[in-house]
Amino acid sequence: MLDELPMILTSLVLVYIWWDLKIDHADAMNPMRRNLKRAVAVALFLYGILTFIVMGLFVASPLPMNLSYICLVAVMLYLSVSAYLQSKDPILDQLVWWIVVPFFGGCACWLVEKFLCLQLLPLTLYLHAVWHLAAGYGTYVFITTNVYMSPR
Repeated sequence: MLDELPMILTSLVLVYIWWDLKIDHADAMNPMRRNLKRAVAVALFLYGILTFIVMGLFVASPLPMNLSYICLVAVMLYLSVSAYLQSKDPILDQLVWWIVVPFFGGCACWLVEKFLCLQLLPLTLYLHAVWHLAAGYGTYVFITTNVYMSPR
C-alpha cells in the first residue's frame, strides 16, 4: 500500500495543475473563480482521503487503488489532451510522445504484473521495476510539460 500512496497523491496534484492550466486566467481575480479553485482543491483532497480510507479498509485488495488511479489518470488525460489540442506549439508534439509512450508502456507492464503475477513469477519482478522507471520518467516529463505550458 505504501508504494501506491505516492501515485495517488501525485495524480491528485497533477489533476489540479492541469485543471488550473485549462481555466481562463484573464478573470483570476473574480471571486467566483477563486471560490471554484478552492472547491476543486477541497474536492480533490476529500477524494484522496476517501481513497486512502477505502484502501485501508480493503488492504488485501488492489481494486480500490487501481480504480482510483485509473479515474485520476482518465481525468488527467482529458485535461491534458484538451489543453494540448488548444495549443499550436510544435514542442508539445514531441513532449506528448515522451509522456505517453513510457507511461503507458509502464502501465502495460504494471497490468501484466498485477494480473499474471503467479504465472510469470520471475518476469513479474522485472515488469514491476520497469513500471516504476517508466511511470516515473513519464511523470517527470509530464511535470516538465506542466511547467512549459504554465502561463508566462
